[in-house]
Amino acid sequence: MKFILSSGLEIRVLSSRKSEATEIAKLANIKSNSIVDEAVIKGDVKAFFNDFKIIDEFSFDFEGKNNRIDLVFEDYNIAFEVDEPTHDNYDKDRDARRTDYIENELGFELIRCDLKCAGSGDSIKKLYLALQDNGVSF
Repeated sequence: MKFILSSGLEIRVLSSRKSEATEIAKLANIKSNSIVDEAVIKGDVKAFFNDFKIIDEFSFDFEGKNNRIDLVFEDYNIAFEVDEPTHDNYDKDRDARRTDYIENELGFELIRCDLKCAGSGDSIKKLYLALQDNGVSF
């Protein structure tokens, strides 16, 4: 039998990018706006576009490290990322190279949602328009 301290659970849950982390946080009474916001956006997008094949947490190697894209609409080569407020602290040059790699090497159109100024509605609208541009009729 294994045990985990509540502080250890909190660290794991708060650092997780998985949408399931929101449910675990609720059950463990852990409060975090960034988890809820990202998970809510991703959940809303997946619910709205539930007829589409969507990969959650698409993994790829970049500059020798494992990277993830929040959601990928694989059939349409559209990648969707939620930029949490901590995204401002990222290495801007590396992020620009990563964006270039996603768009030019992986071949995805990258749609970003900045949590400081956008929510589920804006994200869904951007994705809706990108899918329309790819020939999807709703």
